Amino acid sequence: MCEYCKVPKSKEHRTKLLVVQNIQFFRNHRNLPNDSLTLHLADSISITFEFQKNNKRDVTITMHWTGDAAMCPVIAWASII
Repeated sequence: MCEYCKVPKSKEHRTKLLVVQNIQFFRNHRNLPNDSLTLHLADSISITFEFQKNNKRDVTITMHWTGDAAMCPVIAWASII
């Protein structure tokens, strides 16, 4: 699970935590299974945010492979998964 910031327990917790099912890797326009050993070689990654604090639901963002060892979103998320 992943969350960008902590919410004090006294406040309503409205953000749904990310789970592995929210993360999709793509190579050559095909979905890679999350247990693939080649996730770090994907062309792009899509993350679906099921519920956000701004009340938006099921928003998917896509980020593309950059190859930068420190800042590539595909490489970073592959190491998390």
